[in-house]
Amino acid sequence: MASVIEQCQVAPSPGSAAELTLPLTYFDHMWLAFNRMRRILFYKLPISRSDFVQTIIPTLKDSLSLALTHYIPLAGNVACPLSSSGYPELRYVIRDSVSVIFSETDMDFNYLISNHPRDAKDFYHFVPQLAEAKDAPGIQLAPVLAIQVTLFPNIGISIGFTNHHVAGDGATILGFIRAWASLNKFSGDEQFLANEFVPFYDRSVIKDSHGQAMSIWDVMQKFKLEMCEIVTPPDKFFGCVADCRSRLNPPLPPSYFGNCLVTLIARASHVDLVGKEGFTIAVEVIGEAIQKRMKDEDYILTGEWYKEFTTIDMKRSLSIAGSPKLDLYAVDFGWGKPEKLEFVSIDSDNGISMSLGKSKDSNGDLEIGLSLPKTRTNAFAAIFTHGLSFL
Repeated sequence: MASVIEQCQVAPSPGSAAELTLPLTYFDHMWLAFNRMRRILFYKLPISRSDFVQTIIPTLKDSLSLALTHYIPLAGNVACPLSSSGYPELRYVIRDSVSVIFSETDMDFNYLISNHPRDAKDFYHFVPQLAEAKDAPGIQLAPVLAIQVTLFPNIGISIGFTNHHVAGDGATILGFIRAWASLNKFSGDEQFLANEFVPFYDRSVIKDSHGQAMSIWDVMQKFKLEMCEIVTPPDKFFGCVADCRSRLNPPLPPSYFGNCLVTLIARASHVDLVGKEGFTIAVEVIGEAIQKRMKDEDYILTGEWYKEFTTIDMKRSLSIAGSPKLDLYAVDFGWGKPEKLEFVSIDSDNGISMSLGKSKDSNGDLEIGLSLPKTRTNAFAAIFTHGLSFL
């Protein structure tokens, strides 16, 4: 358990923009219905409670306020119309802010950062809940970011992030986290803020010549009804996303704020996958799907990726969260690099989800996370170990 030391709201620094509105693009809409993204960074930092309260909390709040000045939509809300005639958008107005919890715990830090199976429920103490959506005239407002910083006295600190995916993809959230870390490390000195961490907001660069945005929004409003009517073939699905910033014409800046991902779906029959050549078949269909779709401009620009996504049964799928290109182990708040990264959001009832990230200790290695019920975890470990014996 974690007990609360302070719960507060952190707003962008005074002098920030009074308001900002960003229309959702066709890359954003599908994430409206997704579970929230939850990440935790663990740092070794042997400090006392008094040092945490007197030093760490004030500097983190000050640097967060500065970071939000650059990433101002994260302090705002996603605004969804209550009628079918409206259109969703990201909206920040003055006095909007991010919920931040500072807490402490007596849980075993070394257990949580270890590389053996752990109970997923233990991590929920260190990631905050996003506040419930609230009604406003004609719209519903839902916050997009919440943060929790937890002290493990004389051992370490964890920083948990919960964000609404509709606000931005992994590249956007990583940019924010690294900007905050840099400002904290260098006492708010913005000259150390790399250009890659200053977001690009112009959404007119995403051309919607095929009317995808409205089409996908119409589908989203009917999604629940239609999903009940879909008869899914007995296939298994593999799903991942690909960053398309560099694949649009013209390419988007790497610092583009928002989502610029398309889903890539591979499918194979259950019979084939459980057969003797199941692993080989899985590798082939996944490789073919990625190679084919990432070279198909029409697939990206006409929304075919979203239409394909709506046909899959999430309970029969394996999906991937994260990317080795997004190096969260480079996030340094002035305490060195993290000891461990956990994607808590892979703990889901919708199929099987794995996390994929860059290794902390080696540029060439990957760090993989998996969340399953205990019996299935034990079975997976046995099969995996058996497979390694043939290498």
